[in-house]
Amino acid sequence: MRGEAVPPFVPVPNRGMITLSIMLANIMQGLDNTILNVALPHIQGSLSASLDQIAWALTSYIVCCAIMMPLTGWLAGRFGIKYVFLVSVASFTVASGTQVTIVNDGPSTHTWTSDSGAWDSGALAPGSTYAHTFSTPGTFGFRCSIHPVMQGSVTVS
Repeated sequence: MRGEAVPPFVPVPNRGMITLSIMLANIMQGLDNTILNVALPHIQGSLSASLDQIAWALTSYIVCCAIMMPLTGWLAGRFGIKYVFLVSVASFTVASGTQVTIVNDGPSTHTWTSDSGAWDSGALAPGSTYAHTFSTPGTFGFRCSIHPVMQGSVTVS
């Protein structure tokens, strides 16, 4: 409304880390697209596919991205933008022997459960943490037992 005072500027904590994480996520998206475009000729040669046939790989990637956009919006509305962003970038690499600590910053209860049953955090209320030490190399899938659509993987080298 006109005539109302503008609220004072409130500094955002960790502004640099927030900016860096958003930049890295955008770089990962661009890198994924570039990898597919660069690999297309090699895939085409390996499969002896025509240009029309191999174009479906890129078309499928674009369609998947288009399908995920409204789904991501719905998930962000349901679980919160911050939590959806963190889960979206949840595939990462750690060294063997590294302890990974999960913090539930979301507004609802979640779990951190291994797909193979190697670990299960149990119900993590908002603000709760759970730590797990990875002792062997490999890629380990995980999910939230309460919200199965929330999943990711940890790669241990």
